[in-house]
Amino acid sequence: MAISIVKNGRVQRTKSFGWPNAALKTQIGNDTIFEVASLSKPVVAYGVLQLVDRRLIGIDDPASKYIDSPELRDDSRWKTLTIMMLLDYTSGLPNELRPGEKLSFSGSVQESDGAHDFSGVRLLA
Repeated sequence: MAISIVKNGRVQRTKSFGWPNAALKTQIGNDTIFEVASLSKPVVAYGVLQLVDRRLIGIDDPASKYIDSPELRDDSRWKTLTIMMLLDYTSGLPNELRPGEKLSFSGSVQESDGAHDFSGVRLLA
């Protein structure tokens, strides 16, 4: 773990604890790179909801109003995908992309029965 104290946009102090590999017992340093993985999800959601609270974006607005996606812009499903669908993982977009992969829908965005599909899980709207 690494902790930094930031004041007025500048790092005042950083302290690191632990090992990046417990078997090797090498110390974590200030330049150790951590994978944030799913820890970024609540941070992004919080930021988006701040924009919604300030009425800068609408939670039910189409994502295409704010995000341009060359891979998806000609897909009719892209125009129906909302900010909320991105936040609650019912967009039908994949969890991750590997280098060289193109963005595409992994499932249907919205079925006629009101269900949303993501990674094989169907959620009722």
